[in-house]
Amino acid sequence: MSTDNPHSATSQPTGPYTEDDLTNALIEHTREREQASREDGVPIKSAFHDVEVPYSHYGNRGSIDLYERGIGGVHVFEFKSDAALNSVTGANAVIRQFNRARAHFFPGSAYTPRPTTPVSFELCFIPSERTARHVMENQEMYATLPGTDPSGFDVKTIVTFRHPEHPGKPLLLFTENWGVQHAPFEDYSAYACRTNPVAFEAAEPVLQSLWAGETA
Repeated sequence: MSTDNPHSATSQPTGPYTEDDLTNALIEHTREREQASREDGVPIKSAFHDVEVPYSHYGNRGSIDLYERGIGGVHVFEFKSDAALNSVTGANAVIRQFNRARAHFFPGSAYTPRPTTPVSFELCFIPSERTARHVMENQEMYATLPGTDPSGFDVKTIVTFRHPEHPGKPLLLFTENWGVQHAPFEDYSAYACRTNPVAFEAAEPVLQSLWAGETA
């Protein structure tokens, strides 16, 4: 099922935000970026989007929130909101679900026919006190994701915050060389304020209190 469902400024949600809010916001952001390129005289092919994409692979079944195929390759997004975290047993369940998708949407698969097509996977949390606490209290587990690749192919994986009000610039939480475990809070705060202050503001109090590994 393909979609061009716009996330217009006139219908901007006010929260609590859902996975649908972020899906629509990202699609609309891509459309606006493409239109801006065309207005600048740069011909660009529209990205293809698919939402709630199901998969069934050797008994593993599930779906991913957003599949995007554009000039930069294939991007597979899994979104987690407050409500989504309330419906899972913990970080292990989130990671298992994400890894099933990573093992399926790989170069050379039906969704990425050409083995040379770049593929990136993003586990994306909608920033809030709830999601920030979850990420920080399970940071050792989430930090392992960028360095593993269950597909057996060379793909990029990141863990981020994205905010529906400002979806285009993610805050990197875990990459192979940057994020929560690679910088003091002051350095990360400066980076986050430059990159996406809207997303950072929603999570900052909890991030700051738990940055050093505190759990109180």
